Amino acid sequence: MNSIAKNAKQALSSLVVTATILWSMGASLIVAPLTAHAAPAEGSLIKAKEWDSVYYYKAGKRFTFVNLKTFKSWYKDFSSVKVIPSSELQTYGLQSPGGNIVYRPGTRLVKITTDPKVYAVTPGGSLRWVKDEATAKALYGNDWAKRVDDVPDAFFTNYSVGSDLSGTVLPDGSLVKSGSNWFYIEGGKKRAVSEAAFASNSFNAAYAISVADVSAYADGTAVGAADFADVAQGVGPGSTTTPGTTPPTATGALTVSLASDSPSGTQSVVVDATEGGQRMAKMAKVNFAAAGGDVKVTQVTAKRTGVSKDADVDTLYLADASGKILAKNTSFSSGVAVFSGALFTVPAGQTVPVWIIEDVNKASAAGSTQGWSVEAAGVKIEGTGAVTGSAAGNLFSVAVVTDLGQLEFATSTPLSAATVDAGKVGYTLGTFKYKAIDQEILLKKVKFTQIGSIATTDLQNLKLQVAGVQYDATKQLGTDNTVTFDLTLDKDGKANADKGLKILAGQTKFTDLVGDIVGGTNRNFKFSIQNEEDLVAFDNQYLVNVSTAGWNTNAFNVETLAATTINTGALTITVATDSANGNVATSASGVTVAKYTFTAAGEDMKLTALSATTTASDYTNIFKNVKLILNGAQVGTTATSLTAGVANAYTFSNNFVVKVGKPATLEIVADLTDATLAANETMAFQLVAGSSNGQGLVSLTNISTTAVSANTLTLKSGTPTVTKSNAMVDATTVNPTGVIKDTDLTIGSFVITAGSGEGAKITSIGIQDYAAPLNGLFSRLRLRGLKDGKVVNLAPEVGTLSAASSTYTFALSDAISVAKGGQFVFDVVADVLSTTSSDNLSIAAYPVVQVKDATVAYQTTDTGQSGTIALTGTTGVGQSVFIASKGSLVAAVSADTPVAQQLVMGATNQPLMKFKLTAGKSEDVSITELVTAATIMASTTPTGIISNIRLYDGDLLVGSPVAGLISSDASATTATSTAYAKFPALNITIPKNTAKTYTIVADVATSPDIYSGLNFTMFVVNGYDTTAAATNVQSVIAKGSKSGSTINPTGIVGNFPPTGTTTVRGNMMSVYKTKLTVAHAANAPSGASSKGTDQVVAKFVISNGANKNSQAATISAMDLALSTSISQPAAGSARTLRIYKTEQLSSTNQVNSTSLDASVTGSASATNYDKCLLGPNRSEASTGCPLFIRTTTNSFTSNVLVEAGTSQTFTITLDTNDASANNTLTVGLAAGDIVWTDGYTATINSVDSLPLTGKTLTY
Repeated sequence: MNSIAKNAKQALSSLVVTATILWSMGASLIVAPLTAHAAPAEGSLIKAKEWDSVYYYKAGKRFTFVNLKTFKSWYKDFSSVKVIPSSELQTYGLQSPGGNIVYRPGTRLVKITTDPKVYAVTPGGSLRWVKDEATAKALYGNDWAKRVDDVPDAFFTNYSVGSDLSGTVLPDGSLVKSGSNWFYIEGGKKRAVSEAAFASNSFNAAYAISVADVSAYADGTAVGAADFADVAQGVGPGSTTTPGTTPPTATGALTVSLASDSPSGTQSVVVDATEGGQRMAKMAKVNFAAAGGDVKVTQVTAKRTGVSKDADVDTLYLADASGKILAKNTSFSSGVAVFSGALFTVPAGQTVPVWIIEDVNKASAAGSTQGWSVEAAGVKIEGTGAVTGSAAGNLFSVAVVTDLGQLEFATSTPLSAATVDAGKVGYTLGTFKYKAIDQEILLKKVKFTQIGSIATTDLQNLKLQVAGVQYDATKQLGTDNTVTFDLTLDKDGKANADKGLKILAGQTKFTDLVGDIVGGTNRNFKFSIQNEEDLVAFDNQYLVNVSTAGWNTNAFNVETLAATTINTGALTITVATDSANGNVATSASGVTVAKYTFTAAGEDMKLTALSATTTASDYTNIFKNVKLILNGAQVGTTATSLTAGVANAYTFSNNFVVKVGKPATLEIVADLTDATLAANETMAFQLVAGSSNGQGLVSLTNISTTAVSANTLTLKSGTPTVTKSNAMVDATTVNPTGVIKDTDLTIGSFVITAGSGEGAKITSIGIQDYAAPLNGLFSRLRLRGLKDGKVVNLAPEVGTLSAASSTYTFALSDAISVAKGGQFVFDVVADVLSTTSSDNLSIAAYPVVQVKDATVAYQTTDTGQSGTIALTGTTGVGQSVFIASKGSLVAAVSADTPVAQQLVMGATNQPLMKFKLTAGKSEDVSITELVTAATIMASTTPTGIISNIRLYDGDLLVGSPVAGLISSDASATTATSTAYAKFPALNITIPKNTAKTYTIVADVATSPDIYSGLNFTMFVVNGYDTTAAATNVQSVIAKGSKSGSTINPTGIVGNFPPTGTTTVRGNMMSVYKTKLTVAHAANAPSGASSKGTDQVVAKFVISNGANKNSQAATISAMDLALSTSISQPAAGSARTLRIYKTEQLSSTNQVNSTSLDASVTGSASATNYDKCLLGPNRSEASTGCPLFIRTTTNSFTSNVLVEAGTSQTFTITLDTNDASANNTLTVGLAAGDIVWTDGYTATINSVDSLPLTGKTLTY
């Protein structure tokens, strides 16, 4: 495979040499050598006898014609070329920079070989883009394309790019002929060219543009004898300005410096002699800072540093901070790379960073070094501002490897279709394939260039997809006919997990370019990857960008998809999503009965006629004033009467045009007022199929529209109805509506439903009492409903209610609009009188209000009908109402109250009990006091067993902490068996129909205030105070928030002192100086096992928690719960079970040894437990050994001390030699299996973490 760099340089060399030979051979044939060695005159054409190249001479320097076409734009032939000795020619150095001569302004139009953009050349080598064909024709006539020349990519950097052409004014440098007069266009003015000036300036009539009327151009000064004779155009040392232009004005100053984040330290670039060199290597970051005004930078010269050569660089780029390429250079001389043109602008007072980026040649030698610097002298700007400073980048050393990655790419077969219809959505415009060589490659960027004849707007919504997954956001084709995708992003613009398209070494992946075809009739599109920088491929092993190459080659190739031609346009007609559907009102006028969407694809479409008709359940139906509305304006003539099933033809002039990308909306509007139309009849309007009733405005192809039927509509009445709302249920004595003194109580709720045919406006609503006058029960009657998202009064309230049966009419402040088929809910709200006797409404629940007797007034929105409506149903009444005398409260212990457990002396924040209070449905309940009681199971007990007693609602502290328990007996001062804690001055509200859970939390006292072994239980119980002075024995003091009545909670069964039958009670707590926890050791045996004489069958960790007194725990015995299927050994045999106090199995650490004897028979008694080895199919009730053993006599030979805050591991071993295959053995601990002391209570045989189920061993 060939080197990319070598191919590129060979191609460039061949291009220049071939061009030079082809046109200079002609020169050598017609030019005779000079006989004398006279110094050439300024502006001479010169060549050496021995060589064919022709040069332009100026100020002692040679300027190069890069090809014959450029030469021909200045000279008609070679007759003026002078031959000089080669020795003399060599004394005239080549002009650098700016030594390449560009096309003469006004002669030819140019384009890059690989870019479809066409430019006009203006003075100074500035290019101005001819944006479209219309502009080209306006300026250069219909034969404009014959003026276009291709400029090789290698020479395009000789030019700079200016502003786009407007299409109304010829660019500077244009030669114009108007009648018999000649003019030169400059600055929008015409400068007269005399016959003498025409000859002396070497104008060529072949390039002139004929303009009949030049009056639009103001007169300028006449062209002088040699104003435009300088072929060098001011780029050489003899001139600092373009001929015919004014000198530059002063601008801001520019400072050059190295950016602080430019690469520094040890840096390297990677090359592979086969696969290519590193690409897009960031070599240096240069800051350009402007002061005193904006600065436009037109040239940057970069100088190579280090030990390397020009051939080590394939391409050098300038790029902005985002990575966008500003300029590139593939031509280097003596370590210098010049970037020219309108490069970038630095705003005043700001700094613009610019990267110098390099494609490294794969033949670079290992250990060679490269760097780049920029000096002030190498930076040119517009104007006369000064440039100061310099920037020298870090040196990079070259590392040579043999497995650097590379990305091969090509178009994928099959190529794009030859033709495609316009209007395609999500169409695959083309597919490219990519293969990773040697390493895993991340494809990070792809840039496509569209080089077909379509306009940039003909393709829209471009997506890049891989196996249906979209990368990067949806894009549009740029004005430069390119589109770039960042494959490190997903379709939402967020970074994807792989940071690009991941392609494993040797793997091939495909990208589909997908888009919508909205225009472009009779034109084509084809996409291409034009430049190596259009692809960014990243080696995931070496972490560098790498080269891209053609398929199975090692050189970059331009890859272009086949052209696809867009067929003539098409018109589609669909029913609009918001077209009328369902019900429409009878007697309505101006009803939109159908709506269609017309969409043009490929080209604009014009319709000349359409016909509309209807299908109907009754074909005698007549529709009045049927008309077509296009985008809000009527087209065609109104059909005053249209009978169902009959078609009416509408014709159009030039006003029915559907444009590409702008769908049109067509509505059919009709009056439904004819007497032939009745409720519940159906109809559907439709467009009849046309015949050559349209035309494409580009292709001029006739089209015929298709038949499209709109939705079926049903005629419905517009009269609204009113019904009782199901959202409010009938009240009962168990489920009351409210309580006495209640305010804002809803006593009725109703729903107004508009007719299915049209909406309605409600103007007034009347409410009538039902069973009895309302004045004895309620006051302040009002209507409420939802308006603008808020519940508001719909009308002024009625404050005083009548003692007689009455109707209360509410004139609504604003009419209520209800859309057709829509609903509006209104409530009847009142305050309950404080004098209402509970007997008034407690006998039975019954309705109190009704809506009837034509008391809802309305007007329909479409037809304007008006009337009154009454509540539907046989009774015409609202919901049943029940007023309770007060609310209710239920107390109960919470299901998650703390379990019975051991508490350690000195422990704080101990949850002791949880209980729940539930308010009934009538009203909120306010609680001002709550009492909790305790029974302490000891004959003489200090009330200070707990302190800092608190009440919590979740994590929220309620009220203030209580210091400690209070004795319930006035005669006792230091000890009692019963006590209580009172929480006064509470401000608790439990919303109606809501439950709240409360937790009693306290701190446990320590010795010497209390002693170990105490047990106590918390309660909520009435009668807690048994002193003679006690007057209130309720544990919960509560009132109804509306009724103000005292509410005694139900659910509290039993009085003080509490007993086991008291329902709201916690679990018993035990107090010790410390407590133990037991768990399996992390390395406890489990699962598959092998039998043995002293097999480890269990390991338990017993921990003594940290405690206030640093109290140690002493363990004196451990019983075991065993279960097994191991058979009994032979009679007289014994098997030994041992308990060790550590994991070290030694006689010193053994604390128990039990011999299990299979010969023991008889009932399963305690004396036999420790002599039994378990056998299958035994039970505790049978003779012999039980199925499980509790070794109650497993007392330790020496007690085991566990210090506070430490743990002790106990190891259990057993002789399991009797085990057979698939036998199992489980060793656990039952409740009470640990016997211990806390130093005060002699024997404690309870541990909270027991029982502990054993782990199963399988043999």
